[in-house]
Amino acid sequence: MGTAEEALSSARWTYPDGMQRVGRWKESATIPFRSLDGSAIIEIRMWSINDILISGNAGTGKSTLIEHSLMHVLQNANPDEVRIILFDAAAVGFSRFAGVPHLLTRPISDSAKLLNALNWLNAEINRRYALLVEHGKKTWADFRAISKVDEEIVNSEILFFMDDVPLGSEVQLSDIWFALEQVLSRGSKVGVVLVMAASIGIVKAMPPSIRQVFETRIALRTSTSSDSHLIAGVKGAEILLSPGQALFLQAADGGAHQFSFEDIDQSLEQKVLQHWKSQVSEVAFVEISTAASAERVTPDHDDLLKSAVDIVVRSGIGSTSLLQRKLKVGFARAGRLMDELEKLGMVGPPQQSGRRDVLVDIGDLDLYFR
Repeated sequence: MGTAEEALSSARWTYPDGMQRVGRWKESATIPFRSLDGSAIIEIRMWSINDILISGNAGTGKSTLIEHSLMHVLQNANPDEVRIILFDAAAVGFSRFAGVPHLLTRPISDSAKLLNALNWLNAEINRRYALLVEHGKKTWADFRAISKVDEEIVNSEILFFMDDVPLGSEVQLSDIWFALEQVLSRGSKVGVVLVMAASIGIVKAMPPSIRQVFETRIALRTSTSSDSHLIAGVKGAEILLSPGQALFLQAADGGAHQFSFEDIDQSLEQKVLQHWKSQVSEVAFVEISTAASAERVTPDHDDLLKSAVDIVVRSGIGSTSLLQRKLKVGFARAGRLMDELEKLGMVGPPQQSGRRDVLVDIGDLDLYFR
């Protein structure tokens, strides 16, 4: 049964002819691909899983496959259900999607704006964790069931489509990796999912801790079995015969599946994009250009910060008086430590009681101490 929010959302938007779905968008969102010989339809439920990594040799269809995923969302979800961020290192692939009301910001192509977008997402993830604590909910779906559609606040699911990562740019790649790892490690719990197409060179440069977070990995044709294993965790992509063939590994079932895909139907794409664009006079973008960057714990921080993190995260209590008592320091220093934890995105702002919500789990700490 749909929620009141879903009923209101459906009333605000119409779908392209012949594409009105029944039920919630994720429940109906399967992408029909074909077996390698074309004899059977293979339906892949892309959105019942989390973050997706796509990679393979140049010219094998990475951008086409990520556009298939994007188009499938636009055919099944309205802007109150899903908002989208697009990044394309080549600066041309996503330009035609400008004006679609699902977008949170204009399509991005430079590395500085990419880093801003990732930092904005991390701040948004912190906000969402704080909302779960405030309302006593365990999942983002539970929170959305009681929330209202609000054009000023983004409570929809957020999908970030990234077509490659810029190398040799003015932004340090390590900063992008750090922000990206934070999104991947914490985002899916609060409705933030990343779909990333990357060259094999990028995948090789990617820290293993990031590569392993992707629950679904799709390998297109590779030159070697080792490249196939690097991308998908299994061999087999090296024997794929042509562009448009892929090896699909999904952690949920532990199996590898082969499928094929064709180029995007340009007439269908134009129809879908024009339909959504016609429903708004102007897209309501969010401001991400000034998003604060995430911080790592460095020697410049208070030498008791690591101890403070351990106390707060393990106890689940964001209390200045607790730090004062456990660390045997004055209230002023304990307060400064708590402010540093807030700046790092580990705790929320103080509530009326003086306590703060703890926004990270023990498993997240490796992101901060490097």
